[in-house]
Order: sequence, then C-alpha cells, then structure tokens
Amino acid sequence: MSPPSRLLYVAPWVDLGGTSRVAVDWFETLDRERFSAIAVTTLPSRNRALHELVPHAREVWPLPDLMPGSEYPRFLIDLVRERGIDLLHLNNVRLPLLLLPDLAALERPPRVVLQLHDPLPDGLNSYAAERYDSLIDAYSVVSGEIAGVLRELGVSPSKIHVIHAGIDVGGRYAAPPAPTRTLEGRFRVLWPARLAEQKDPLLMARVAAGLAARVPGAVVHAMGWGPLLGPVERELASMNGAVRLHRAEEAGALPSLYAACDAVLLTSRYEGIPLTLGESLALGRPVVAPALPGIAEIVDDDCALLVAPGSEAGPYVDALAALADDPAQGEALAAAGRRRVEERFDREAAARAHASLYEELLA
Repeated sequence: MSPPSRLLYVAPWVDLGGTSRVAVDWFETLDRERFSAIAVTTLPSRNRALHELVPHAREVWPLPDLMPGSEYPRFLIDLVRERGIDLLHLNNVRLPLLLLPDLAALERPPRVVLQLHDPLPDGLNSYAAERYDSLIDAYSVVSGEIAGVLRELGVSPSKIHVIHAGIDVGGRYAAPPAPTRTLEGRFRVLWPARLAEQKDPLLMARVAAGLAARVPGAVVHAMGWGPLLGPVERELASMNGAVRLHRAEEAGALPSLYAACDAVLLTSRYEGIPLTLGESLALGRPVVAPALPGIAEIVDDDCALLVAPGSEAGPYVDALAALADDPAQGEALAAAGRRRVEERFDREAAARAHASLYEELLA
C-alpha cells in the first residue's frame, strides 16, 4: 500500500464560527489512510476550537503563538519543502497566496486548492483570481453563487468545484438533543451568529423588539460576541429584555441552545452557505432567514420561512409570529428541513468530494 499523500492545511485561525467549524470537520473526516495533514494558523486568535482538530492532525502550528510574523514566509516554505508536502489546502486565507510563486519554484511544488466562503466579488475572491489564478490548481467553493463570482472574474469553470460545507448529521447533529437547560421566554428564538456587520445584529434587535410587541413573552437569544458587541448592547439597553446575549463560550454548546428554543432567526446581509442553517434544520428547529442565494441554494419555502433580502424587520416579525401562533407549521418545516440537510448538507459527502479532488490533482 502506498504511503498517504501529505497535505498542508492553512487557515487564519480555528476559533468560533462557521469557517472554523469547516476546518475541524475537514480534519475529522479526512481519510488518514490516504492523506496525512499538517495544520497551520496565521492570524492571532484564541483558537478556541483548535484542540478539536489536534487528534486528527500530524502536526499543528499556530504561528502567532510561536514566532514573529516576519518569519512566517520562510517557515512555510521550509515546512513545505522539508515535509514533502504534496498538496496545499488554503481555507479562506490570504498570506500563503503571496508565497505561491516561491512554492512553484521548488523542486517538488505542491498542488494548490483555495477554499472560499464569501460571495462578495471584492476581497479575497478578486485578490486570488486576478493575481494568483495561474498558480492555483483548483477552487473549492461552498456555494454556486461564489462559483459564479469566480467565473465573472475570469477563472476557468473547470477549476471551480462547488463543495457544500456539511453538517455531522450522523453524530453531533444526528437528532435533536433533550433540553438540558431552560431559557427565558414564552416563545424563544435563537440567533446563532457573530455580532458582526455581515450578520446584521442591529436588524436582529429591531426584529426582537417588533416580535416582543406582537407576541408577549417572546425573547430572542443571541450570541454575545463579535466586533459590534458595544453598539448592540447600547441598542438593547432600552428594549426591556427582548434580547438576551449569551457568552461566546456557549457557541460550543449550540445543540443545547437549539434544543431550548422554538425557532431560529438569521438576518445576514450576505452568506456563502451558513452552517447554522444546516445545524438548525438538522436539530429540528424551524428557520426564518433571508432568501440570499447561498441560503436559497439549500432550502426553499418547503422547509424554511424565507424573507426577501434587504427587508426591514416587519417580514421577519410576521414569519416568527406565524410560527408562534401555529406550532404545527414549525414542526412540518423542521421535518422537511431535516430531510433536506441529509440530502444536501452531509459533511461526509463534502469529505468524499475533497478526497476525489485531491486524488485528481495528485494523479
């Protein structure tokens, strides 16, 4: 039997949030008879989920904890050369792109896969496509919308592979857990997102205020971490408990929060495909979300209540109030959503797709 191919997986960090969850899932599902992987992170972070991939990695190098940033280029080039790396998987990270010309000059240059999560045409998508496309062998993108953005930027369709990030439907999200906690509110809504501009937490706060006026006793439970924590806390100061913020550390216990809530709310301005969407449906919770292309790629009106992108609070309030008034509707949506996740959002399918892509590139 031939030895496993050697992969180097580089990410900004492995912390809270969907992109980091993708990194953990990648290592957990990697076929270690066929591939041996080293992990590298490049940006300062608490790396609160890094320990989850450690048992599955050959080596783990959180570079900001180990050396000055000026040493990263030399270290990465030496790591590729000395470890005999066959393939470089870049998860939504910019720094290694700068090194691709140097890596291509090695005696055994690695093949390169760039994984992208963001549908916006500027930023990393255009940076990679316009400067380094000739040195990137394949793009792994989480949605068809991102694939379309890359084609418009001039990337050959043959290099673009749509591989939906998946949910552990056979394990962590196999079934709704029994409630292990009690959350405040007669009708409880979970908003499982970072307090960041992309997720529009201020819209969430307006939805919560409208819902509390419409459905007495309704409370939105939101994750209390991210760059907009200060503005959100100021917005909530006069809202009389319509929103409850939860500590960042509770993001690791999301299944128990899902189990304690009656519905899930997303208010994002843009998305690739949010993992929280699949988690919600896998655990039997009806979802109210904007009909962004990445979201509509996975769900439709049969398994979620979708709101026109760019809507203000009113349509979200209407949809949540309908679920509060008719629990049977939520149960029907949740059952259909679980089937949809099993069909389109299984992380084992994502693992098989990446393994096939790697073997094709390394052949």
